[in-house]
Amino acid sequence: MNLLYALWSDCCLSPVNVEGASRRNRLLEYLNLTTGQGVIICEPAQVRYLTGFTGSHATLCGSVAGWSLVTDARYETQAATECPDIPIMMDRKSFNRCAQNLVVEGVNELWVEESLAAVNYVHAVELFDTVTVNSQALSSLRSIKSPMELQAMQAAASITVAALLGTVECIELGMSEREIAVALETRFFAEGADGLAFETIVAAGAHSAIPHHRPSDYQLSKGDLLVIDCGASFAGYRADMTRTFVAGAEPTGWQREIHEVVLSAHGVGIESLSPGRGAAEIDQLVRSRVNAGGYGLEFAHGTGHGVGLEIHEWPLLVPGAAGTIRAGMALTIEPGVYLVGSGGVRVEDTVVVTEGLPRILTESDRALARVG
Repeated sequence: MNLLYALWSDCCLSPVNVEGASRRNRLLEYLNLTTGQGVIICEPAQVRYLTGFTGSHATLCGSVAGWSLVTDARYETQAATECPDIPIMMDRKSFNRCAQNLVVEGVNELWVEESLAAVNYVHAVELFDTVTVNSQALSSLRSIKSPMELQAMQAAASITVAALLGTVECIELGMSEREIAVALETRFFAEGADGLAFETIVAAGAHSAIPHHRPSDYQLSKGDLLVIDCGASFAGYRADMTRTFVAGAEPTGWQREIHEVVLSAHGVGIESLSPGRGAAEIDQLVRSRVNAGGYGLEFAHGTGHGVGLEIHEWPLLVPGAAGTIRAGMALTIEPGVYLVGSGGVRVEDTVVVTEGLPRILTESDRALARVG
């Protein structure tokens, strides 16, 4: 996968920097900010999306007068390299500095994120006449991926598929869940990943009925269902993929049955991902298929979620969800059935919504294949 990185570098030397200025402008337009109004962004993924800065500590502030990024001395060189198009200041108390900058500019109405720390919110209330929390503005902007973002996500997905398939070939009976997870994560980096999209899930036997099971020392036994939920990160963008296998034997009747129900529901989810559909409608369509198969009570989580710089982004495909699906969104479809004490099945792909058929980034065989 080193070729992927080379191709990315050749065509997109600094993908977020290229788009950062236009993203910041779109945010101001979305919020309809005028003179006397400003915005402060603290959450790392949001700051990265708007500036290209990849460090762990920074605060971004903006108004119609302009933008500035405040970080601390640890990141002085990095910030200058990653964010050449925006003024950078050094101050460990970055939120306070941003707030003061806006006060000097004459801002008296402030917009902040929902994730803002309570201590910073209290400080903001002391300085500004009004402080408005808006959790939807950046979520909506970030939900539509640009071509550069989708290239990075495709690279992350290709790495994920290659690493999972390579690992599956080496799985043997007696390996522990933890050993399988380590082998898989090692392959991610060998294939060119810059990190893990999330904590890898390897769940065997009865553990496969626990949707977010953490790998343990449990050793893979003949006849076990094996659920592997994993994802690589590439250029900061993430992929998410789950496949289910059977260890050292052909699937039994009940294993085939729940896998067929899940696979059918997965297909319904993929087919329903079209512009104009409601997020809650898609969840209901998938959930109805699982219900029809007789396992509605054993489908204990949402149908999917947006994915990008973070593994869980808006919109969420869950009961009662708000939001409408639009072209350019990247989401997961991940139905599952979990029989406590026996085992479970989940099948998941990362998918891009288009004006035509959805594009599956993590395309690979979804059969209930034998391993070990």
